[in-house]
Amino acid sequence: MAPRYSIKPNKVFAIIGAIVGILFLIVGGQVVSEVGSFGVIWMLIAVGLTIFFLINIFSSKGAAPYELEARNEENHNSSNFEDFETEVRRLHRLREEGLLSEEEYQKKKKKLIN
Repeated sequence: MAPRYSIKPNKVFAIIGAIVGILFLIVGGQVVSEVGSFGVIWMLIAVGLTIFFLINIFSSKGAAPYELEARNEENHNSSNFEDFETEVRRLHRLREEGLLSEEEYQKKKKKLIN
């Protein structure tokens, strides 16, 4: 199984995000009663963003919005070779069966090689 890596915002971005989230909370708190349900939605989003960025500031692991899966290049290259070989054999079979002309076969094979 390939290793997985988490990508989280850096500290500076997380600090800026937390400050903006706190400002959104302050603004939302002042106008939530005036704007009704939009104010409630605003506050929920602001709370979520603020918590997300505070976790990234104070936690060593953080909350990662992205994950990457690393692949073993050796296995990946051999897989590409097998795909290439399969496709060349398929083209050869189609040419032998008369479904591809020699010209079409050479064009498609050249395209595969490049």
